[in-house]
Amino acid sequence: ADLAQPSFVEARRRLAARGGTWDWRTWLAGEDLVLDLGQLAWWSWWLTPHGVHRRYSTRFFVAPVPADQVGAHDRVETVSSRWITPHEVLDAADMGQVTVVYPTRENLRALAAHGSAASVVAAARAGRVDLRPHLPQIVRDGDRILVRHPYTGELDLP
Repeated sequence: ADLAQPSFVEARRRLAARGGTWDWRTWLAGEDLVLDLGQLAWWSWWLTPHGVHRRYSTRFFVAPVPADQVGAHDRVETVSSRWITPHEVLDAADMGQVTVVYPTRENLRALAAHGSAASVVAAARAGRVDLRPHLPQIVRDGDRILVRHPYTGELDLP
């Protein structure tokens, strides 16, 4: 499906709208679409540290997509899109070309350990991924405020 066509753009806008609800079953039926949620596989779970003003609990999923899938962005949750490998994103971040927050960087590192998208999906479906909640802690190091990440102990700027 072309995610840039007007009905998809409007559906994404309505799904991302804050403070409202939308029953999108009618739209799915009108587009002759069926959500195949069985294709999703849970990849990881990240939470913001206690004490942070805006908190989230986000589960990341992986799923196969058609080779000819066209990316789209909604200027709410996503501001740009392109198909790129995990290695390419990590390299661009290392060169200062893009900003990648710690949870995304760790997810990309885990994805990069696989040779293909099929390998990623297979690992997630087989439960060969770390699904423990990643709940970092805010710590003080002298005058600096840092974030300590669970399981690695790595310190990062907030």
